[in-house]
Amino acid sequence: MRRLNRNEEGVSPVIATILMVAITVVLAATLYMMLPSGSETDSTEALSGSIDSRSDGWLVEVNGGSVDWNADNIQLYNTDTGTASTTGSNPSAGDNFTITADGTDVWVVWNDNDGDGTINGGDSFRLTTSNPDAISNDWEFRVANTNLQLELE
Repeated sequence: MRRLNRNEEGVSPVIATILMVAITVVLAATLYMMLPSGSETDSTEALSGSIDSRSDGWLVEVNGGSVDWNADNIQLYNTDTGTASTTGSNPSAGDNFTITADGTDVWVVWNDNDGDGTINGGDSFRLTTSNPDAISNDWEFRVANTNLQLELE
């Protein structure tokens, strides 16, 4: 019988270590790319509400959800131009503040129903103006960073 002369040496320990580190890095990078997409949260708070047209403006009622109060989050948004009008002040619940839209002043009063300083179910906003017809259907009442967007009709 003929005997084959084989080199029985394995991979050097240095090469084996480098390969294991490289495989670990590739797996870690793959997991990093996959996992954040599943753990990202939407920065938009879920608020729901309804709007009723009144002779001198609108009544917005918040039905559910919760978001911290910030007057700058209260917007009249022009869907035609993509611009938002806000107030420059930070009033407390029950205070009157003004937002100017299309050159028309709209007075807004927030009724914090439970007095907790957050916009949540049971709260309402009263929007009044001397000329409701000046605010066309191109305008929405919005609470910024939430999904509450109600058309002013």
